Amino acid sequence: MYPGSSALLLKKGKDDYQVKSPLDKSIGWVNKMQVEKTLWQDTETREACKNKE
Repeated sequence: MYPGSSALLLKKGKDDYQVKSPLDKSIGWVNKMQVEKTLWQDTETREACKNKE
């Protein structure tokens, strides 16, 4: 994934997120320290979510 790109959140771990890359649909883990901001969006509409968890 490129810096600043978006990804689909699949699972949340203690210190990591399991995500699916929009580039090649690969699945992997990203450490929460590597995520500067998280914008929670509805996967269908891309509207901001009210409930962030």
